[in-house]
Amino acid sequence: MSARRIVLDTNVLLSRILWPPSVPERAVVRAIDTGTILTSDTAERIELTAHVAACRDPQDDHVLALVASGRADLIVTGDADLLVLDPFRGIPILTPKAFLDGAGG
Repeated sequence: MSARRIVLDTNVLLSRILWPPSVPERAVVRAIDTGTILTSDTAERIELTAHVAACRDPQDDHVLALVASGRADLIVTGDADLLVLDPFRGIPILTPKAFLDGAGG
């Protein structure tokens, strides 16, 4: 089985840095250990080929464009504007805690 392709929203990454030890920190570590982290700037670089306008906060549409362009399997976020879209195009959107608890496969 290939590693899951996971998008970690910026709020999860920042929470990891600002509040160690924390649920977001453990979620990031698990994502690194069990999957491939997709990002538009580092890690596995994904060219944004998809245009998405689906979120009630248009500033979050770039996360969804990354998900679509990178063929992500999972989104981990604490952003309520993204969480309400679960699932997005069949892709689970989980809080860091739900990800740690094993939701989303």
